Amino acid sequence: MRLRILLAAAVISLVHARADELPKPQPLVTFGLITDVQYADAEPNGERHYKASPAKLEQAVAALNQANVSFTLNLGDTIDRDFKSFATITAITAKFAAPLHSLLGNHDYSVADADKPRLTQTLGMPGDYYAFRSNGIRVVMLDTNGLSLNKYPAGSPQAAAAVEAYQKLKASGAPNAQTWNGGVDDTQLAWLDRELTLPMPPRNRSLSADIIRSCPPVRM
Repeated sequence: MRLRILLAAAVISLVHARADELPKPQPLVTFGLITDVQYADAEPNGERHYKASPAKLEQAVAALNQANVSFTLNLGDTIDRDFKSFATITAITAKFAAPLHSLLGNHDYSVADADKPRLTQTLGMPGDYYAFRSNGIRVVMLDTNGLSLNKYPAGSPQAAAAVEAYQKLKASGAPNAQTWNGGVDDTQLAWLDRELTLPMPPRNRSLSADIIRSCPPVRM
């Protein structure tokens, strides 16, 4: 019995030794993620401390730069309100060492209608929705404000369509029938179908950025 125990211990030790000698798998890509910075030059409202956002963002930029990420995703609500708020935040995000790819949230549209066409340019976005590739990963950035009560100027056909969709959801008792929620419009869905049928090199992957929520650098 003692001999069998000793043999078993020897085998376990050998297995552990060989496992330690195996090369550790390397991630395909390491990226950072920020979301809901929601800065405004405003006093706190409940748990929202708007003026504290810049300092926290500075810490995030420093941490992600130190982590040497390939890119960082900004998933929206960069500001809480007022177009002038963007200048404070973009001065900080300009310090990212790696590329920053942004999306717009409902709070980013809390600006004058005249300023809304400038939002994508302000955040360095090629469009409301787009795709990019990094280290063999295709990242699809979706605009979930395509159907939205916040995005379009009052009286526009898009605003009327959003109101109609919201009213239908509200009448059906849908729990997501909230004024701050949005959806992906048909034009964008058609684009997504085309994007996902584009050929990718073998062993490459696609990632949809509208559903990711995380804090530390993400490794895939």
